[in-house]
Amino acid sequence: MGENINNGGGYADLEKQMLILHDHEEKHFMSSEIVRDIIIGVSDGLTVPFALAAGLSGADVSSSIILIAGVAEVAAGAISMGLGGYLAAKSEADHYVRELKREQDEIVAVPDTEAAEVAEILAQYGVEPHEYGPVVNALRRNPQAWVDFMMNTTHTLFSSLMAANEEGTTVDPEKQKLLISQHKEKHFTAGEIVRDIIIGVSDGLTVPFALAAGLSGANATSSIVLTAGIAEVAAGAISMGLGGYLAAKSEADHYSRELRREQEEIIAVPETEAAEVAEILAEYGIEPHEYNPVVNALRRNPQAWLDFMMKFELGLEKPDPKRAYQSAITIAVAYILGGMVPLIPYVFFEKATEAVVASVVVTLAALMIFGYAKGYFTGSRPLVSAFQTALIGAIASAAAYGMAKAIQH
Repeated sequence: MGENINNGGGYADLEKQMLILHDHEEKHFMSSEIVRDIIIGVSDGLTVPFALAAGLSGADVSSSIILIAGVAEVAAGAISMGLGGYLAAKSEADHYVRELKREQDEIVAVPDTEAAEVAEILAQYGVEPHEYGPVVNALRRNPQAWVDFMMNTTHTLFSSLMAANEEGTTVDPEKQKLLISQHKEKHFTAGEIVRDIIIGVSDGLTVPFALAAGLSGANATSSIVLTAGIAEVAAGAISMGLGGYLAAKSEADHYSRELRREQEEIIAVPETEAAEVAEILAEYGIEPHEYNPVVNALRRNPQAWLDFMMKFELGLEKPDPKRAYQSAITIAVAYILGGMVPLIPYVFFEKATEAVVASVVVTLAALMIFGYAKGYFTGSRPLVSAFQTALIGAIASAAAYGMAKAIQH
């Protein structure tokens, strides 16, 4: 636990500070990933089958077909979302490993650039070169802590810069800008809009495809398959679009709550907040005499202090105010575009048994192309991504087909 720093650079009682910090941390509760996964699964599980059943009932479809369609949709949706969640989590873990290795390599290959990034990160918060210089030098002495620090920050901004090197001197600003610009290009991660498109198209291609295959296996006519497919696409687009909106809005609301809480705590318990800054920096092996100037610099600038706590303590980035609406529209449109692909053959083939063959060929090709593009834009291996995406579609459709056959008999 790092020592607390007050306005005079002194230290508070350590035991008292630990108690204050413990009480403070309890206020910052965030729902676990498991809870979020349950919410996502139950929300779509309740909404889409219900809307599909209602749509088919309005088209005077028999209860047996509605049951088959519902079971097929649930099976396909569970497999698609379950495997999708697994691959998303695995992709995130793989991305972390790649970025970790890249940071390790770059700290060895271009240490001045990496040191410049540390300096720029601290300069964003109004910390002067003579104040952040000791912190930069401390990290340069400890490569593992340096890597950890870089992994916990984002590769953004990097405009005007005065960076400290090992002797505490500065790097030419224009040269440093070029180095950082080249360095940033290597760290590409898909933007939020790209992620929304991936979510929408992925499920849009998979679930309607599996539903159509399941109904075809139950000897439903092309018109019934088309009706069920359109109902599912409409329900899925609305459900996922609203889900994206609510998720983004929830994220924005959470940010606002934490921002307000941090503002209040900086005023009410500045010693606690200063101790947290010290603790954050101490975790990277930085000594009190090295981080004291940074803590005191933040205390002189409440807004910068607040921004620092939001980023380094809570790991929160300020969300775009338009994000919720953009997410809803992007996911919904992407889902509709993806969902139409497996249904198009049913428009041209009267017999579902013929249409399903064409649907399989068209959809698997689309899944391969989409998977390749997804891998390219997210930094994973495109061919592996293409195979995985197509495999999810194949498994989901096979499960839906088998479930439909089992219920029919």
